[in-house]
Amino acid sequence: MSSHLGQWKTIGPKFNALPVHTALLHTGKVLAFGGSGNEPGRLNNWYEPEIYEPDYTGSTDGTIRKISNDGIEGDLFCVGHAYLPDGKLFLAGGTYLYDGLGIVTAPFPPFWGLDHTYTFDPDTEKFTRLPNMRYGRWYPTCVTMGDGKIATFAGLSKWPPWVWQPVNEIYDEQNNSWQKIEGGNNLMPLYPRMHLLPNGDLFYAGSYNTHMTFPFSRWGFKIATFSFVEKKWKHLEHPKDMHRQEGSTVLLPLVKSKNYLAEVILIGGGDMNAHATRTCEKISFKSGTKQKYIPTKSMDNDRYYVYPVILPDRNILVVGGKSGHNSHSIKHKCEEIAPEEIKHNDKAILDTELYNTETEEWSKLEPMKVDRLYHANAILLPDGKVMTMGSNPTRKCVEKRIEIFSPPYLFAGDRPVIDDVKSVLKYEESFEIQMHDGTEILDTALIRPSNTTHCLNPEQRYIEIDTVQNGDKISSKIPKNENLVPPGYYMLFVRNHSGVPCIAPFVRITH
Repeated sequence: MSSHLGQWKTIGPKFNALPVHTALLHTGKVLAFGGSGNEPGRLNNWYEPEIYEPDYTGSTDGTIRKISNDGIEGDLFCVGHAYLPDGKLFLAGGTYLYDGLGIVTAPFPPFWGLDHTYTFDPDTEKFTRLPNMRYGRWYPTCVTMGDGKIATFAGLSKWPPWVWQPVNEIYDEQNNSWQKIEGGNNLMPLYPRMHLLPNGDLFYAGSYNTHMTFPFSRWGFKIATFSFVEKKWKHLEHPKDMHRQEGSTVLLPLVKSKNYLAEVILIGGGDMNAHATRTCEKISFKSGTKQKYIPTKSMDNDRYYVYPVILPDRNILVVGGKSGHNSHSIKHKCEEIAPEEIKHNDKAILDTELYNTETEEWSKLEPMKVDRLYHANAILLPDGKVMTMGSNPTRKCVEKRIEIFSPPYLFAGDRPVIDDVKSVLKYEESFEIQMHDGTEILDTALIRPSNTTHCLNPEQRYIEIDTVQNGDKISSKIPKNENLVPPGYYMLFVRNHSGVPCIAPFVRITH
């Protein structure tokens, strides 16, 4: 049945600490870190970051090793992140204080934001401190822009007014400096789901994380686009179901046949006073049409916590979450089981679901074996498999196992193999892909590697590029539009007519 449902495997290596934040690096390795790991007692005694190194030959389960905290000077629990054009991982914010520790009488605010920024270099595996932001930010969202700058939004600040801080900032690597986004002030929720559209606008898509949303959640956070040209926000209509805490959004695959039309799907989530939802809505940014969310087919399961992954076949895999009342904590007796293996909770969703972006239908695949609740993650690997990790239903209750999913397309025959392709490509550059043989290729695409946390993965994007085949050579071209293809590293996938993807090499797109 693997050819129809795919196959999950719980691998041997396990993380040593909670992987709150994960990033697929252009080295093919996966960085996982969480600072204090949601443990107040470790505010100044952070867990060490870890590197998972997959074995893409398939002969082993890969390896995990710890790396040094050297260069880190604050708690990187609940930072924002994005990739710089040179492939370094950019980090902004984090935790300055836990749970209102600065106010004795009440736990307000729940957290105080850190104003630090860093880079992580995948080649040296070292962290480097950068200039501070103007404001501390706990639960910020970072997005790489077409010019390589990093726009940073929202987050609880280091000092009052905390969640009521409306000022958003942008980092310029060329000048190694922060500036206020002109016209960008806007009251936003925590970890707002943001997407860069091909026209250069940013879209706040309507899902977010829970803390400090009252009283705003009573009337909702207005979805909006921000124009850097006009220097202003344009507010749009609420989704039909505006209560989307701990849901997720995905910028759907950008394909040539639709002239790279931007569409975003809003998936699951819930309300602090209600239950999880299975509903989904989609918005199109087609020129000349009204931009509003329209309900699309619902998932089979209610999901509070949603972990979506764009696959090389252009479909969206969704895993994790829970049904029922939407509190972060689920009662677990962690002391009664192995510390790295948390007992299944009956509200946890193990079903794997697949959204077909052409038919807009959902289907079920093989279920997972491990719960993926709060502080879990899911990312696409270069071999077309999906890696899931983490879960933290209560403090000090940490899921350390890793599951790897092989989608059905990996059981449809042999892979196509890329023998050679340039590693650095410029905008509008024509180039050749040397295939191992003359296997007919269906399509070619760039998929940006994920860096993700808290159901937030704003840089995840799929861009179809030219496929002109002549024997064992494919001619292709990088699009001109830097807002369509922000600078940086991408996985280069080709698929054969059986739908099987290659093991993708990384290519760097640059000016």
